Amino acid sequence: MNNFAVLDIAYAYLTGGVEVSITTNNPCHLTLYWTLNIPLRHKTTRTFRGITMPWGAYFCFTAWTALPQQEAGDTLTHTFDVTDWPHCETRWFCFAGTVTGLESPSISAIYMKHHRARHTYTLQASKDTFFRASHPNANYGNYTYMSVSRASAAPPYFYPSLLSFQLPSIPPEWLLLEATLKLHYITTLSYGLEHYACKVLFGGWWEMAATFNELAPGIPWSSGSFSNTDYVLVDPLAASAIIPPGVGKDMFWNLKPITEDARTLTPQHVNLCIIQPVQHRGVTWYLTREYPYFNYYPELFITLDQYP
Repeated sequence: MNNFAVLDIAYAYLTGGVEVSITTNNPCHLTLYWTLNIPLRHKTTRTFRGITMPWGAYFCFTAWTALPQQEAGDTLTHTFDVTDWPHCETRWFCFAGTVTGLESPSISAIYMKHHRARHTYTLQASKDTFFRASHPNANYGNYTYMSVSRASAAPPYFYPSLLSFQLPSIPPEWLLLEATLKLHYITTLSYGLEHYACKVLFGGWWEMAATFNELAPGIPWSSGSFSNTDYVLVDPLAASAIIPPGVGKDMFWNLKPITEDARTLTPQHVNLCIIQPVQHRGVTWYLTREYPYFNYYPELFITLDQYP
C-alpha cells in the first residue's frame, strides 16, 4: 500500500518564519501546501431511489504554495522551513506526496497555524555603579557616570562598572531571539579597545553601598576585593564591543547568552560587569540612570517570539 498517515506535528520558530515537522506511519516523500485563504467546506448530495440525500463534503483549498520536504527520498520524519511567514499571519496547510515514487492517494487533514506576535522590551537599568581600586572603600552609586579602565595588571588602576536589569515576567516557552545592551559614553581615551560585558556571579550587590571591597555592608567579594573571580567570561559567553572614536557615542553588546542564563535564575536579573581587559591608561565614562536625561540611560533590548 502506498498510503500514509500523519502521526505527529510540531512547530519551531525561526527568524522570520516557522519550521514545521511531522512524522508519518510509513516512509514517504511529502510536499506541504499552504494558503492564506480559509478553506471552505462544501456539502454534497446523492440521489438514491429518486430521493436526494446529503452525501459527504469536499473542501475548497485555493491559491496554494507548494514546499517540498527538506529530506531526500522516502522518510518517516519530514521537515519544512516556511521562512517567509510574517508574524500575526494565519495559514492553512496540508500534506500530499509519493510513496516509492508513486503518487499516494492519501491527503492529510487541513491544519491551521497562527504565527504569533513578536514582543520587544526596552529595559532600563535597575541599578548601576563603578569601583575604583585606588579608593577601595568608596561608593559611587549616585554618580551620573560609570568609569571603566585598566591601566595595569593589578590595582590601583582598575575601574570596573556594574549594572543590573530586571527581566519582565516572560513565559518560559517563549523563544528569545535577541538581547542587546546599549551604553552611552560621554568621552573615552580608549579608542579601538574592547570592553567586555560579563555575568556577575553575585547579584545581591547594593548600588548605594557596594565598594571595591564589599558587595554589600559587611559582605566582601569572593576574594576579599572585586576581581576576576566575581565574574565569568564564558558559560554564559561574555560579549565584547570595540570602542569607536568620537565623543558621545552609543556602544552595543550582544547579551543573548547572558540573558538566556538569567531566565533560569530566581530572581530573573541580568547582572553585568563592564571591564577593559587590556592594560591602557585611557578611561571611558558611561552615563548611568542617575543622568538627568533618560534617553542616555543604560538599556537592554530583548526580542522574543511568543510560543507556541
